[in-house]
Amino acid sequence: MKRKKKKIRTRILHIASIQSDRDLVQDAFGDLIDTIDLAEASTKKEIKSALSQSKFDIILSNVNETKYRSANVLDYVKGIDANLPVICLLGNSFEIEEVLKKGADEFIIKSPGYSLEINYRIQNVLDKKFYNSELIRVQQGVRETERKFDTLITNFPGLAYRCKNDHDWTMEYVSDGCLTLTGYAAEDFISKRVLFNDLIHPDDRSVVWEKVQDQVKQKKFFQLEYRIFDKSNLMRQVWEQGGGVYDENDQLIALEGFVIDTSEQKQAITNYKEQQQFFRQVIDMNPNFIFAKDRQGYFTLANQAVATAYGTSVDGLIGKRDNDFNPNSDEVEQFLADDLDVINSKIYKYIPEEKITDATGQIRWLQTLKQPLAGPDGQVDQVLGVATDITKIKQQCLIYEGYVDVLAQLATGISLTTFLTKLAVTMEELNPEMICSILLLDTEKKILRHGAAPSLPDFYNNAIDGTEIGPGVGSCGQAAYSGKHASAENIMEHPNWSAFRKLAKKVGIAACFSEPIISMSTGGVLGTFAVYFRYPHQPSQNQIDAIKYNARLAGIGIEQKNIELTLKKDKSLLTNRVLKKTTELKTANKELIKAAQLKDEFLALMSHELRTPLNGILGLAELMVKEIQGKLTPKQKRSISLIEENGRHLLEIINDILDIAKIDAGKLELNISQIEINAVCQTCSQFVGPLVNKKKLKFILNIEKGIDSLIADQRRLKQILINLLANAIKFTPQNGSVGLDVMCDFTTKSIHFSVWDTGIGIAESDYQHLFKPFSQIEGTSTRKFEGPGLGLSLVHKLTKIQGGDIKVESTLNSGSRFTLVLPQKNIFGLTESGAFSRKRPKTTAEINNFPQADFDDRRAKILVADDSDETTVISEYLSFEGYEVILSKNGEEAVNYALNHHPDLILMDIHMPKLNGLEAIKKIRRQKHFANIPIITFTAAVMPDDEKRCLDSGADLYLSKPIPLKKLLTAIETLLPDR
Repeated sequence: MKRKKKKIRTRILHIASIQSDRDLVQDAFGDLIDTIDLAEASTKKEIKSALSQSKFDIILSNVNETKYRSANVLDYVKGIDANLPVICLLGNSFEIEEVLKKGADEFIIKSPGYSLEINYRIQNVLDKKFYNSELIRVQQGVRETERKFDTLITNFPGLAYRCKNDHDWTMEYVSDGCLTLTGYAAEDFISKRVLFNDLIHPDDRSVVWEKVQDQVKQKKFFQLEYRIFDKSNLMRQVWEQGGGVYDENDQLIALEGFVIDTSEQKQAITNYKEQQQFFRQVIDMNPNFIFAKDRQGYFTLANQAVATAYGTSVDGLIGKRDNDFNPNSDEVEQFLADDLDVINSKIYKYIPEEKITDATGQIRWLQTLKQPLAGPDGQVDQVLGVATDITKIKQQCLIYEGYVDVLAQLATGISLTTFLTKLAVTMEELNPEMICSILLLDTEKKILRHGAAPSLPDFYNNAIDGTEIGPGVGSCGQAAYSGKHASAENIMEHPNWSAFRKLAKKVGIAACFSEPIISMSTGGVLGTFAVYFRYPHQPSQNQIDAIKYNARLAGIGIEQKNIELTLKKDKSLLTNRVLKKTTELKTANKELIKAAQLKDEFLALMSHELRTPLNGILGLAELMVKEIQGKLTPKQKRSISLIEENGRHLLEIINDILDIAKIDAGKLELNISQIEINAVCQTCSQFVGPLVNKKKLKFILNIEKGIDSLIADQRRLKQILINLLANAIKFTPQNGSVGLDVMCDFTTKSIHFSVWDTGIGIAESDYQHLFKPFSQIEGTSTRKFEGPGLGLSLVHKLTKIQGGDIKVESTLNSGSRFTLVLPQKNIFGLTESGAFSRKRPKTTAEINNFPQADFDDRRAKILVADDSDETTVISEYLSFEGYEVILSKNGEEAVNYALNHHPDLILMDIHMPKLNGLEAIKKIRRQKHFANIPIITFTAAVMPDDEKRCLDSGADLYLSKPIPLKKLLTAIETLLPDR
């Protein structure tokens, strides 16, 4: 078994600094890359390093690089190894002479297909090197032994020769290889029976002569490619290398060299070029865009479709980018982004729609598929794209979108004429050869009226308007009469057009197709949609379908407008009815507003009228209990205490009424904050403690462990719990039990306050009456309990405005349980109080928390502005507490007294004669020295917005009458802490 010969790899050093040149050289080797060791260098340092580390068979050097020139590279390389073959890649022919003088063995001028020549040139240079070596060995063999010379010549694959330097190339010696190459024996050439020049192709003879003479003159070896005819007249492509033989006087005496047959190599190159040409024809004939681009967006492949779109040639496109032709930077950036996405991801990308601006500035729509393209080394550095031009499809879609737009505009209320005109224009844009006309049938279904015909002259439209329909009346009259389409392929010959031919000729129309517009609801004819042509024509099926489609759209529009007219009439009637009803409602609303205002005024008045005498009663009772006006007997003290207790009860009823009024008016403000549950419950239990003790009841407070605080209005929560506890105590017989349980529901994130008792209970049928104001459950068992029936109503309203709920469970004669449910965002470890509380001026609800102040011996001066009888009580009480009191009966007097007496604090009633308290406060605050003087406002008419109006006018504190004298004193001491 024969051993396979080991393949010899060709070692090549490629000198280039531009990546595209490197890529082209790599592409040129194609499938031969496995037999080649290709190294690359771009700087002098890299060249030196490469040559010192490896033995190369050949050098490829690009010319005019940014870092060097080929001539300089030749000097450097030849200086290291004079026998190392160098091929120069030139951009033009101007440097040929220079590089050849410097010792270049071969050159290639770069052109669109130059990469295909690289293999061939390299092979030629390597063959030259090989045959030069062989020639030397032959010469050495001749000197050594004739046998070696004869063996070499015999086995030489070609023709070795020695000849004269004449035009006949007269042979002095020819090797036996001439028989294989030419078909002639060596003797034929030596005897001059055959002249070698006669074998050379006539077109190549002068070229061969001139090049040989030029090289011999320079005493250089010559290399030639030319054609010869052998004995059978078969043309062969040969490659020759030779040189001059000189005597001792340096005179040329002969030429020696060898000629080899390169026909097969040339044929392979020719076949390759033909294949390339075939491939080029295939992709150029393809109507799709076919292209390839590198990472930088440079075209490395493009077919004629791409070149035509960009207004250039295929060769003009290679090495260029989209932005060299496309002025739309947004499109170019998107192309490059998509290309890089495919290259980097190595995954194909389908782009259903993308725009490209062509050489004429027109927008073309493409549907593109981009795929990663790998090079010989397997690395993906390019993208291959195939794009289909879908511009016509897109244009038709845009036109049909225009139909959608027309229908959409119809919905916005455009007129019927505008709608029909837009419909006709859209149809004409879709089919430029058509002229559209829409006629409408009158209400009596006898006469056609002009609807829309944007491309027909007015005189024609006026002439057709009013045409009576019937058989044989043109195409439109016929279609409207029969309810079927009617056509005239040649108007000048069709009998239905006999009465209209002159008019048609004047307009320049020669054919007509008319489709009746049919109502979709009734099936009746509404008009006609006609299409005219300027030449005799039979519409295609597509055109007929388009006409029918537009006729249906016209029918939709006409019916829509008819419906709108009907609706407009109905709307007019309905509008009149609504206006009448609205007027009635406005009148009733005014009456309701007036009634609400009267209610507020009545409540304010009643509050004032009730609080004013009540304030006097409670104030005098408090003075008497303090024995400011004299000593009292124990019986008198009990009587006065009873008066005060009943007065306080009456005050609570009034306050409940006013709170309900505020809630109903939507003007009750909440002071939401984080509050301690245990503290609130303890306060409530202490407040009802006397009532519990009085009835000898057992009170139980149970707070579930872990519940520390909640978010709510502390004052209103106390008000709710005290009302519920008071009710439980009221309806529980002596020696019974009442209690307050506090629990947490983790499921609903809420806290439950349950007030329970062992009292008389409530029937389930009476639950609906529980929370109605001024209502108590009827019956002999319940009417005996006192109260106006406001407590539970107020509880219900205060619960709802805090987002909570109130639940009732009760059994007659066994007791009741009222459960208050308050939702919480964060039940345990609450830290959000700051987010829920609002900073407001101090109000009545906060006075109970004022600290006691220490007074010095100096008497503070207080101005009391009030026209009621209780000023005497206030004056006596404050004088008793060590204050100097100045009394004023109206607002004007209060302002003057303030300016003259400079009081330390002012008590101002809101409702006073001559000048009300609010205006008086404003006048006082305008004075420079009274900007910071403490002012307390009070009134018996406590209604929604009273507190806000007082604080906004400049007051520091707002109190409602009747004012407990201790509370008033605490407020004064708080505002005058240094007194």
